Amino acid sequence: MKLYTTLLLLLLFRQGGASNATPVWDWSHPRPTGVNVEGIHFVTDDIGWFVSGCSNDPTMPFGEIYRTDDGGATWTRQYTGNKPLSDVFFVDVTNGWACGSTGTILHTSNGGQTWSPQSASTSQSFTAVQFTDASYGTVVGNSGTVFRTNNGGSTWYPQSSGVSATLTGVAFLDPSVGWVSGPSQAVLYTESAGAFWENVPVPGSSYTSRGIWFENDQTGWVVFGGSSGATQIHATSNGGSTWLLQYPGNRRANDIEFYGSAFGIAPCEGLPGDNGALVTVDGGQNWVFEETPSVVSESTAITLNSVSIPSLARAFAAGFHGFLFKRDNPGGWSQTSSNLSGKNVTGLSSIGDSHVWACTDGGEILHSASGGWDWSIQDTPGTVSQLFGIDFVDPLVGFACGTDTSGKGIVLKTLDGGSTWNVVTPAGMAVAAMRSVDFHNALNGVVVGNQGTVYCTHDGGISWVSPSGTGTSNLNRVTFAGPDNGWAVGAGGTVVRFDFPSDSWSVQYSNTSMDLRGVFALNANAGWAVGMSGHVIRTYNGGNNWYRIAQTGINLQDVWFADVNNGYVSKVSGGFLKTVNGGSSFFSLGDPRAQVVRMLSFQNIDFGWGGGEYGRVLAFRDPLTGTAGPDLAPVPSDAGLRVSPNPVTGASNIAFTLSSPCSVRLSLYDVAGRLVEVLVDRELPSGENSAVVDATGLPPGVYLLRLETGNTVRTGRCLVVP
Repeated sequence: MKLYTTLLLLLLFRQGGASNATPVWDWSHPRPTGVNVEGIHFVTDDIGWFVSGCSNDPTMPFGEIYRTDDGGATWTRQYTGNKPLSDVFFVDVTNGWACGSTGTILHTSNGGQTWSPQSASTSQSFTAVQFTDASYGTVVGNSGTVFRTNNGGSTWYPQSSGVSATLTGVAFLDPSVGWVSGPSQAVLYTESAGAFWENVPVPGSSYTSRGIWFENDQTGWVVFGGSSGATQIHATSNGGSTWLLQYPGNRRANDIEFYGSAFGIAPCEGLPGDNGALVTVDGGQNWVFEETPSVVSESTAITLNSVSIPSLARAFAAGFHGFLFKRDNPGGWSQTSSNLSGKNVTGLSSIGDSHVWACTDGGEILHSASGGWDWSIQDTPGTVSQLFGIDFVDPLVGFACGTDTSGKGIVLKTLDGGSTWNVVTPAGMAVAAMRSVDFHNALNGVVVGNQGTVYCTHDGGISWVSPSGTGTSNLNRVTFAGPDNGWAVGAGGTVVRFDFPSDSWSVQYSNTSMDLRGVFALNANAGWAVGMSGHVIRTYNGGNNWYRIAQTGINLQDVWFADVNNGYVSKVSGGFLKTVNGGSSFFSLGDPRAQVVRMLSFQNIDFGWGGGEYGRVLAFRDPLTGTAGPDLAPVPSDAGLRVSPNPVTGASNIAFTLSSPCSVRLSLYDVAGRLVEVLVDRELPSGENSAVVDATGLPPGVYLLRLETGNTVRTGRCLVVP
């Protein structure tokens, strides 16, 4: 078995090949990606690739390529670029091509370990790519664009398709004979390697041809789809001379593929609670809709963009927001991606590098106890409608707030890490929403919401008081600055200062009239708030004076600082920026995945979490060295548990430093807290010490290392994988 340290826990999906930028964000939920999967292709039941990109979403201008060698159970990111990708095709396990926006063509000759750009000398975006062998290939795209190659893509030459429609699919049977979908009520055909293209009407068809597949020179299928959601599937058995309408229906299909002349699948546009694909086992004489399972809300529509059928035993379909599904005959469909939520992340809270919670505007709470490796949805009371804020004070005690099913504010509490949540809403709650919650410890906390509503508790939510002096503006975020005081911010530039022991609240002059969305307090004197139009305000004297120090013009959502200089902000629409001068100016770190981030929860300048739309949670590790804040305790020289080599097979060495001779007990626990093995239980000298853990035979999963030395306990995490 292999043993990995905590650092690798969040890096297993880092790309293995070339990239245009050093990533600092990694997908945590959903895995393997949260970006739309636009194209998928398998060469065997186990080996396949997919490409992702959101060409219709300008906030996510990047594309990725992933590979699996175990039938979709795990994926490795091979490439990340700054342009969305739309399709991928391999002629064997080594030679493949991907295409995408603004003329992007990528090629690999080593199974995706490295990807190299190829030039087609066009700014048109490509939508589909297909090769008949390692030499002859075709890419098609916007405005009737067709490019062909006869030397593996070393050179690409344009062809005139005779149409201006976006071309959506390509199917060549050999280097000379091929078909292309895309025109309205027609397809394109060539038998001259594309030197001449014929526009072939499909009688009785409507809408635009969205995908095409030919099994041989006589037998083929084309799918037509309209904006209203209707689909038509037409088939030919004589090389396109005549076409037969096989399926007219209200499920819009986006692609089509067959294995042989009988088994075919057309993945469909999703409807709330009704998502899946059309399947035939008799060559299209009968098409049956098969629903794909998903643990996301029944109100979520899952659109499937692409299908790949490597054999009669297995098929794959993929689509929006990183959804991946596998169909094993005769077992039906299963989800191979980790999507648990299709709702927007509205709040994040994390404890150490292991526990992270995310709440959504759909009333869900997602939790990971393994540093983001895996996730679960926690049960919340049936009266919850939406959640907007969440805060944990330790791995067990946490609070969340939002609205209930009647439209009134609601507050929740857990004492077991979220396994059970109970309603602790203040009596007489009348406002429409509670927007933010923050607790300094398990007893003392504040929840704020619409119409200037504030409630404070000194007994962990058993009883609440509502202070005066908070104004009537909607309050969006609250934070403690220390054990006794803090700020709340909200609409119209509202900043409210509170003194917790006396429940004294007062509105401060913020120097802005723009709505404030996020606030962070470094200590009782230093704080920042951010909001609409990119306004950033700062105080160094407890809020007696707030200064507007930046106005970026970009609406800002959240803020976090490590010290008076180094901090981060996120955008309302998604995006992540850093400052090294206290917020006077900001810059991008260059990772395209940062465009997904809206909410922040950081442990230090180098490690944290970001949340966004569609249940997206990403883990952050800054490759640059951050500066420890003045309020962060220095790390003692003997605080670490170091596992090496990394990765390892079999035995691993655990190194640690002792400041003085003492009795040491080093133990290994599983993620459920059960003792696996005591590795050391004896007196050890000061200085460097080591122990050995043998992972051979251990079940794959997360494990805890616990080092006890007198009154000191240190913990570390490791992951055992096959």
